[in-house]
Amino acid sequence: MGLNDTVRVDKTGPVEEMIERSAVICLYGISGIGKKTLVRMMLEKHSEVYPLICSMEDLSPVPREERQGKACTWYLVRPLEERPYPGLNEKFWDFLRKVPREDKVILATGGKLPEELLEFFWNGVMDIVYPNTFWFTRTETYRYIKAQKSRLDCEQAYRFTGGWAGCLALMVRILRQYPDRWSTKELWSRYEIRQYIRKQILDRLPEDEKKLLQERAAFPRLDRELVSLLWEDAQEELEENLFVRGIMVFVPEQKYWYIQPIIRLEIPAVIDEKRCQKAIWWYEKKGYAAEAIECCLRMKDQARLRECLIRNFTKVPFLPYLPKLDVGRPDTPELFYIRWMEVFFRQDTAEMRKWYKRAEACLKWAERTGRQREMWKEVFFNIAYTNPEISMDEWMGLLEKLIDPGKPIRLYDMPGEAVSWLSGLRDLSELFSKSKEQESHYRKVWFACLSEENRLGYEIARTEYLYQTDQIAREPERALNLLPLQSSWKIRVGILFLMYLFVEGSREKGIISEKMGPLLESLKHEEDEICRYNSMSLYYLAEARAGEKEHLVRWFRDTGGEIVNKAGKTKLHLMAAVKVHLFLGNYDAARKALDLFLPYVEKNKIWKYWAEALFQRALVEKELGSDTAAMRYLAESFRIAEPFRYVYIYIGYGKKGEKLLCDYREWVEAGTVTVQKRKKKYYYRNVKTMPLLDWLDFIIRKAGKNQGKYLEERMGGKRQEVLTETEKLIFQYLDRGYSNSEIAEKMNVKITTVKSHIYNIYKKLGVSTRAQALSIGKEREIY
Repeated sequence: MGLNDTVRVDKTGPVEEMIERSAVICLYGISGIGKKTLVRMMLEKHSEVYPLICSMEDLSPVPREERQGKACTWYLVRPLEERPYPGLNEKFWDFLRKVPREDKVILATGGKLPEELLEFFWNGVMDIVYPNTFWFTRTETYRYIKAQKSRLDCEQAYRFTGGWAGCLALMVRILRQYPDRWSTKELWSRYEIRQYIRKQILDRLPEDEKKLLQERAAFPRLDRELVSLLWEDAQEELEENLFVRGIMVFVPEQKYWYIQPIIRLEIPAVIDEKRCQKAIWWYEKKGYAAEAIECCLRMKDQARLRECLIRNFTKVPFLPYLPKLDVGRPDTPELFYIRWMEVFFRQDTAEMRKWYKRAEACLKWAERTGRQREMWKEVFFNIAYTNPEISMDEWMGLLEKLIDPGKPIRLYDMPGEAVSWLSGLRDLSELFSKSKEQESHYRKVWFACLSEENRLGYEIARTEYLYQTDQIAREPERALNLLPLQSSWKIRVGILFLMYLFVEGSREKGIISEKMGPLLESLKHEEDEICRYNSMSLYYLAEARAGEKEHLVRWFRDTGGEIVNKAGKTKLHLMAAVKVHLFLGNYDAARKALDLFLPYVEKNKIWKYWAEALFQRALVEKELGSDTAAMRYLAESFRIAEPFRYVYIYIGYGKKGEKLLCDYREWVEAGTVTVQKRKKKYYYRNVKTMPLLDWLDFIIRKAGKNQGKYLEERMGGKRQEVLTETEKLIFQYLDRGYSNSEIAEKMNVKITTVKSHIYNIYKKLGVSTRAQALSIGKEREIY
């Protein structure tokens, strides 16, 4: 929707198709959904149209001489009321016979279509635009908020509003009045928003629909099975009415529906304790832990909430509303783990030290008393696993000392919010960089003391390490064949990551690529948002490798390239942003993303990501003209990577990456006082046994061979730069046919400023004329 002159989220596509084939268009949906804005945008696109606003009763043909020279008339009928319209059927047919074929009628309603008009829909004369057409997607919400330069949290705003354009616009306007950053929930609690929802939407509903909403409001997710479990009468007709209004939203992929979140918060829910208990049981049985917890919160039953959290504690840490949970004292191992993860995700070092000491004390107490001994032991080891101050060697020592091989424990979430099982919540490189004897010993301990899925995770992590150190690069598909494609989504997303790594160097590239498609498709439809975000990040990274620059431009259009580590934006998503910025040559943006990413991987000693991010930072500094800083970052990268001998994190950055590595190689050799006598490269069994300079030479040779696969080389060295918000605004005016002087007047700037911006637009798009710029802009969907 175009919510002001500078922000356009165009939802007119489906309506443009309808208006070609139908005489009548009916727009469904509640107030503020975007019906008026859609019509306004349609009229902007159709300068040949004479618009006439009228009521249904006053509808009559406009004579040609009154059309002000326009080719056709669009009759914009005021919103239909939910009441009978006697004789409307005959009158409307008579009207349509009299008007030219190119004339159109656009109706709007906040509820059901009057019965008198159903015949027109059945006969194909009328098309209906349902509410789901109007809702902003997550990426459209992001684009709108960023274009408004609002401090509103994009992810929170989308969760709360469900992409409701009018509500988003109101929140943005309110937030401009305050210097502090209000949360979305705080904005929702304001009188202006709540009163509008209550008076303009809820109070206008028929009593039976209002009652149905009150009964359903306690349940964040509904489907046929749950509804039949909770109510004898499903009242499907009333539900359908609420779908038509846009108050209820259906998700076809998962076949469930829900009440629009911000509307649901305003509904005075009727809490039926027995129904809520049944729903909580059903949610947990289906694996919907978030919905079960939310149902408990709606009941305001602290005891039941604690019980639910204890049953689902391993699924809690990644829920977006975790910090708001108040469960009192963490006096059980499950609640203690939840509290630890709260502290861990805040990355509060002092608090982590305090809670880790408490965890040690709780384990000693359990050992002494025998109370919940095994559960406290498992929770303690999971806490130690995420504690960055405990080394991998220390953790394995504790595992060997305290865990009975006959009673294996679970690691609840090895990868965390990453796709790399090697570098997830903890980097496992230390397990695989040891001597053969030590590695074999650690493997035995791991397999004896940890659960079956953790063993699969170990195999995925080891496979990635062997690839990263060039020990299985020649035939990686063999390693993939040993891993099960039918497994939990976490295992599958780890396998997808291996496929992404392997596909370039594999002899069976086509076979691996064929496997990637269905696997990615299955992951995109998983319930877990972390899974979907990471899968899509992998997709964009794969597109970058394949040189599909238009897909990358679309990603930047959808996200602004400003991927931040908020709820729903994972570490992998941030890493993907860095790589794509580098592929496209946007070095300032890459530096900003690295400023967010580097502190996390450094603090948590995620060795592979840390070394890779430092190398990327060196590339950025080199391209921005700081050679000294580039060498400093690269030296630090190799210092981190040296014990593990990574290879492929340094490969795939084209001629610039190879040149930087060569410069560093010369810098190292120049600073070496005594040059160690080195064997010829083919005598070394693998990179782990090479001296430093031979390892560098090996990486440089690999980088040289991979130059042609880098996006910049495939694009002939052309950078695909992103337009600034001001340039996007000027591009919109160009698209509307404004002259330079008109744009300057509209923006209240000098005409020389406008010309300067247009010159930059041409330069970034690689064109020399306005027509060429507009052609490429439409192709790439610049705004």
